[in-house]
Amino acid sequence: RAEVLPAALALASRMARHPRHRLVGLKALWNVGLANRVDDVIARELEMHARTFVGNAATSRRIEGRFGQAGSDKVQATGTPMQRPSPQSVKDTLRRLLATELQLDADRIADDAPFIDLGLDSISGVNWVRRINEAYGLAVEATRVYSHPTIDQLAAHVSASLPEPVALQAPVTPDTVETTPAPVVTTRRLPAPRRRPQGAPVVRRTAEPEAIAVIGMAGRFPQATDLDAFWRNLAEGRDCIDEVPASRWSVERYYRAGAAEPGHTNSRWMGVLDGHDQFDPLFFSISPKEAEHMDPQQRLFLQTCWHAFEDAAYGPRSLAGTRCGVFVGCAGGDYQHLTSDQRLTATGFTGNANSILAGRVAYLLDLQGPCLSIDT
Repeated sequence: RAEVLPAALALASRMARHPRHRLVGLKALWNVGLANRVDDVIARELEMHARTFVGNAATSRRIEGRFGQAGSDKVQATGTPMQRPSPQSVKDTLRRLLATELQLDADRIADDAPFIDLGLDSISGVNWVRRINEAYGLAVEATRVYSHPTIDQLAAHVSASLPEPVALQAPVTPDTVETTPAPVVTTRRLPAPRRRPQGAPVVRRTAEPEAIAVIGMAGRFPQATDLDAFWRNLAEGRDCIDEVPASRWSVERYYRAGAAEPGHTNSRWMGVLDGHDQFDPLFFSISPKEAEHMDPQQRLFLQTCWHAFEDAAYGPRSLAGTRCGVFVGCAGGDYQHLTSDQRLTATGFTGNANSILAGRVAYLLDLQGPCLSIDT
């Protein structure tokens, strides 16, 4: 094992020095032997099946002698289509299975309740989706509980995945069973399929970038709680830097002129964002305790995003379920250092993680597009 990794890294380094078209040709050359072996295995597999049950009269006679004569394969349609579950039936089934998985009363599971609020985690989600697949004979991916996070949405996805109803077939039982000897099939070695020659790599032209329209804006700045106030400050040439307010920290206690010293600062000025302590957590379905553990930039960002939607004449929840993305440029702060107890809690972790900043907005408004926080 110790020798494999250096060899693999050395090979990857050598390959990286070659142009793409040469690497494509090299990979094709290396895979020729393997591809030929696969073709040979497939041919042998087909030959094996032909020599066993498919068209082998001797094998058929042995089966009939031991288990009885095979019946006629004639069938006729009954004309009765299979019943496709109604959307409400699918909802009820999903709700019942989820209630069993979470040990809840089914009546407590609302159609629009987010699964995460009901206590569904990754393990219980996998178990639940497996039961759904068993109930409907589907192969729904477990990750659908995140892209379709409510009963309404997941039931719609499951309903759309159900196969179309077909007419049921009933066997015909004639008085006299007709049997036809199975023909003897002679087998031959199947030739390996021809491999298409490796052509030149396709060069795709990139389209011109589409125009971007800014249809809504919002912002918070020192001495400006909105964009109108910010513009007035700019137009008036106003200096928005103030002395550090006592609500932040004591200037008399920590300020020291001259060179910076540990535990002190040599500046008494700052641009202050007001209103970080006026956050209404219940409006955003956040508990007051969790709000205390949230970095102030998360609180202000939630409020400002809400105002940006309103400025664009969108109801903030009108884009729920759409591929609307959230991109945030942010940097870490030191809010979590105010108390050591906070850092040891789940809300303390999520309340101070940069990666959560964009996720809070996407989760609150059920936005299904890209979600990315970038430390600029």
